[in-house]
This record gives sequence, C-alpha cells and structure tokens, in this order.
Amino acid sequence: MHKMNTLSDSDELLLAMLKHVPFDGWSWSALKSGIADLNKDPDDIEFIFSQGPIDAARHCGIYFDRIMSETLKDTSIDVMPVREKIKFIIETRLELILPFKESIRCLLSFLSLPGNKSVALQMTFKAVDEMWYLAGDQSTDYNYYSKRALLAGVYGSTILYWLSDNDDEFRSTRKFLERRINDVIMIPRIKRALTDKLGSFSKIIKGFKKINLLKNIVH
Repeated sequence: MHKMNTLSDSDELLLAMLKHVPFDGWSWSALKSGIADLNKDPDDIEFIFSQGPIDAARHCGIYFDRIMSETLKDTSIDVMPVREKIKFIIETRLELILPFKESIRCLLSFLSLPGNKSVALQMTFKAVDEMWYLAGDQSTDYNYYSKRALLAGVYGSTILYWLSDNDDEFRSTRKFLERRINDVIMIPRIKRALTDKLGSFSKIIKGFKKINLLKNIVH
C-alpha cells in the first residue's frame, strides 16, 4: 500500500477541495468549502493557489504524478517488459484516482474550457513524461517526443473510457487499455513495413529508369 509523506498546504487544500468538487464543480466554491473543512482562513486560498481553481488543477496533476511515482517505488516494475510497465503504470494511476472519480470528471470538464486547454496539455505531458521515466525510458532524440505523444493518446482515451466504466475493478477499462497499447506497438512495425515496401518500390523505379536510359543510349 502507498504511504504518503507529510502533506503540504497545497496537498491538504487539494484533497479537502476534491470532496466538494462533485457538488460544486471545479470552482472557487469547492476551494472555499475545502478551506473551511481545514478550519483555515478563506483568505489563505490565495496564498496557496493564487489563481484559484486553475492553480488547484495544476497541483492536482503534480500531486498524482508524485504519489504515482512513490507508489511504484515499492513494486517490481523494473523486471517487466516495456508494454507491461506502461500498462501497470496507467492502471496504478487509475487506482490512485479511483476514490476521486467524480472530481476527476469535473476536472476534465473544467480543463476542456477554451482558456484552460494549455494547462490541460501541460498536465498531460508531465504525466506521460513521468510515466515514461518510471518505465525506464532514456531517449533524448525524436523518439522522446513521439513516445510521449503516443502515450498521451493512450492515456487520454483510457481516462475517458474509465469514466464510463462503473466497475470498481474497471476490468473493461483494463482490456481497453491493453488494446490501445497493442495498437500503438503496431505503429512502428507498420512504419517499418511501409518503409521496406517504399524502399523496394524505389529500387524498382530506379531499375525502370536505368532500362529506359539504356534504351535511349542504344537508339
């Protein structure tokens, strides 16, 4: 089981807020209810999250990235194949956010608003970057970005599927995640196959050009 280290003021307010989000939305109102639960001055909100709900959203990403990493430290993830690592990491994150499912649903609605989309992208990138780090990825070239872009698609679609999965064990979501990972793993193979075919096609074209050139010389 995961053991949390000492909570920061930001952690405490976030967790207190999350209890009220299903009723108040991802809002100042939920923050105010959370700070009241902590028996703190409402003015303290602006010292903790100066921009209110959007700062709370950012910290939500940071918080779950951190406890995901702390939780996985106690596992034998290092001995798994990469695809199993990624699956296990995402499943672990889903288990961690399961108690806050309705709040996460509200958070995603909040992040889908036009002014918040850049924060949503930043949070997603940080999450998948941490996942790849935990999976042992050390790429620094083009693969660094392509891996994260692919995983962002897998993670994002899995979260959306998970939100409609009412099973606490989310068995259907686990199967969906496995299919999505298999799809992504096939992409490099498809690319290699296309490259090989294009290479062969290119050789054929060059061959035709040489034949035509010889014909021109002969004639």
